[in-house]
Amino acid sequence: ASDVYKRQFQNCTSLTSITIPDSVTHIGAYSFCYCTTVAPIIIPNNVTHIGNSALFSCSVAVERGSYAEQYCKEFRLPYTYTVSN
Repeated sequence: ASDVYKRQFQNCTSLTSITIPDSVTHIGAYSFCYCTTVAPIIIPNNVTHIGNSALFSCSVAVERGSYAEQYCKEFRLPYTYTVSN
């Protein structure tokens, strides 16, 4: 699949880890909103669209120079860099 659908995991507080495959290019609005118990969600470099509030109140790891990093900066979301960077 190339998409994480709108609100797909919103408020899933029982999740502890999420692996987004490299095939994903689109993360829909509110997809991971309020997934507060998840270890950092690693956003692959292939992601070119992140919907409104998709990562709100989440722990996120991004690659330097990626679209995900730009998104986090634009919306003032906290993030860390992936280990490979």
